[in-house]
Amino acid sequence: MLRRVGSSFCPRVVEFGVGKKTGPPYTTDVKNVYTKKGNMKIKLIAPIISLSMLIAGYAHADTVSCATKAGQIQTQLDIAKKAGNANQVAGLGKALKETQQHCTDARQNQRAEEKVREKQGDVAEARQDISKAEASLRVAQAKGDTKKIQKAQKKLTEKQGKLQEAQEELRGAQADLAALKG
Repeated sequence: MLRRVGSSFCPRVVEFGVGKKTGPPYTTDVKNVYTKKGNMKIKLIAPIISLSMLIAGYAHADTVSCATKAGQIQTQLDIAKKAGNANQVAGLGKALKETQQHCTDARQNQRAEEKVREKQGDVAEARQDISKAEASLRVAQAKGDTKKIQKAQKKLTEKQGKLQEAQEELRGAQADLAALKG
């Protein structure tokens, strides 16, 4: 387990039981964390997080108007130019050109409608999962087994949380669709 401590100019990481070392936590430079053999998870997690954030941005970009999408890319392009990031400037320039050439509001509406239908399906599936979890809870309560009751209640609570997430995503998709049509 790692925890960042120190200032932003001199980041340090506290490692707890990494590799063969056990006992009190010790600190190391951040660059050393990435070079240690036992820290493969860290090497994999950082790109995955970056990729997921990038995908989330593009997923939202599929349900906004073409003008908004082009404006968002242009804003990112301006930031990349100011930062002097040539690779990012090239990639964003290509994305802006592709958006301007191929993006149509009709296609954006279609994508937004597809997303709403997908999220409606997710909500329906989450409701079915809750029904199954409630049935399992009733069976456990009928048997009177406290461990099974607790397990079923935990599962039901988990499924209810997933339903809330699905409903929030559906509301977001519906709002995107309304903004496109409005």
